[in-house]
Amino acid sequence: MGLLLLFGDLQAARAGWLKQIDAWKQIAVLVQSGERTWGEYQTETMLLRATISAMMAAGEMSVARDLIQHTLSGIALADFEQAWLASRFS
Repeated sequence: MGLLLLFGDLQAARAGWLKQIDAWKQIAVLVQSGERTWGEYQTETMLLRATISAMMAAGEMSVARDLIQHTLSGIALADFEQAWLASRFS
C-alpha cells in the first residue's frame, strides 16, 4: 500500500497484492483442513481493510474481489449465500 500511496507505483503495489492473494489462498486451505483457525489470523484480517481500501482507490476491483473471496469475510459471505439459497426463505 505504501508503494502506491507514497510513490504512485501501481505496478509494484499490484505485484504485492497478488502475493497477498496467494498467501490468503494458502491460509484458507489450512483453515478448511483444520490445521489452523481463523482466530489465529485476527490481526492480519483487521489489517486487510487498509489493503482493500487501497485496491479500490486504485480501481483494482477485480484484485480486491479475488482477495476478499479467500478471507474469513468472503468465505463467510459465500457460506451465508449458499445457506440462504438452500433455505425455504429464499
